[in-house]
Amino acid sequence: MKKSIISIISIASILLSSFSVNAAEVPRESAPCNASNEAIIFVESCIGDILTEVQNGLGYADARAKSNRIFFDAFLKGRTNGYSCGELVDIANAAIWQYKDMYL
Repeated sequence: MKKSIISIISIASILLSSFSVNAAEVPRESAPCNASNEAIIFVESCIGDILTEVQNGLGYADARAKSNRIFFDAFLKGRTNGYSCGELVDIANAAIWQYKDMYL
């Protein structure tokens, strides 16, 4: 009984770990000059899905509204890792603009 439970758990963990997530990266050349690498990585983790949607045809205004909502909610909940909401929004808006230009 223990061997079957252990084998089921190991098979389930292998299956769950084999899936990869394809989130878009923030282009470093689009980030503001004062943006730190850590802030850019944090923005990537928050809006990677939105950047993928922009690649697939989501408009600039809609993408910007989604990203602003994400950062405003994170700011209110205190989950911005010490970065200001304005700094994160600036990085995100520049990345969305860059993706809009690249994939339009």
